[in-house]
Amino acid sequence: CSLMTLEDMRDVYGFEMKKSDTNRSFSGPSNDVSTCQYEGGDPLVLATMMATWSKDDNPMASRDAFVESLEKSIPAELKEELKVEKVEFQGLPALWQKSGQLQVFNKGAQLAILAAPAAGKDKKKTVETLMAKALDRL
Repeated sequence: CSLMTLEDMRDVYGFEMKKSDTNRSFSGPSNDVSTCQYEGGDPLVLATMMATWSKDDNPMASRDAFVESLEKSIPAELKEELKVEKVEFQGLPALWQKSGQLQVFNKGAQLAILAAPAAGKDKKKTVETLMAKALDRL
């Protein structure tokens, strides 16, 4: 949770949140993965980040390889719901998923953020603000 902090949550949402008990980090043969979730407020607000660091030259660290793999693995009936749009975020290859998740590929890492909108902001602006903070620490 060093890329998305409690201070970020307070800055973006304006109230105290806590780390979820579901935060995990693990290492596999091709990737190291860390998930971080914060929750708080009434009604409940959630913000989740997953960071994946590739070991060696894992092709999944590339946006295009990731999209190709995703498109092959999605059942036909879910293709529209899980559709991704290739975009640039701060000059980096990125993907917007229809669900509101932003994924950015940088330095062998893939950062993905999904978050509830902050008061007075839309979901996209909230996610972009959190991603900008995370990328500054990467």
